[in-house]
Amino acid sequence: MDKYIIIDNFLSVGDPEELKALQTLQDLVLSPKLDYRLQDPHYGDYDQDRYVCPKQFTHHIYINDNEKEYISPYFSSFQPIFLKLKKYFGNYQLLRAKINISCIELSGKFQPPHFDLKYDDSSPASHWVFLYYINDSDGDTLFFKNENEVLERITPKENRAVLFDGSLLHAASNPARTFLRIVMNVDVRPEFSPV
Repeated sequence: MDKYIIIDNFLSVGDPEELKALQTLQDLVLSPKLDYRLQDPHYGDYDQDRYVCPKQFTHHIYINDNEKEYISPYFSSFQPIFLKLKKYFGNYQLLRAKINISCIELSGKFQPPHFDLKYDDSSPASHWVFLYYINDSDGDTLFFKNENEVLERITPKENRAVLFDGSLLHAASNPARTFLRIVMNVDVRPEFSPV
């Protein structure tokens, strides 16, 4: 597995400005300021005996799909994260950024393995994914060799980041013991790959 890296303490707890940014971000995502939409994941046909697609709450921070651009009124609150990403990617094109909040789901199943961005032929588009866990939670992120073989499980941990090549098949799982799983999901087209 050379297509991902894990960074604990992505926003440095030793840097007062970054620590303040982390606390501001944690307060913001659970405040009534952000407008969340209850979303049905769009996985198309999937094996309901193996996978689960529970609804989640989503706040879109940024979307650019070449047809439209959307910028959240709270975009600037996430700037410390976007600026720190330059350390790993150099200059990059921001394609999509959102907050996903998942609730308890007790089936023990995970969501269907997928690529965040795909071409029309369903092959993964060239991009990197940045996951930033805002709280400690169960509800691992899984990486796959193929739809039947899990290669790695990453447990959400507050202030942990995972950077991975968008061609890596992955899936989220919902928490079973933690009330909420809160993650920032960002897709970028970088100047260079961090691994």
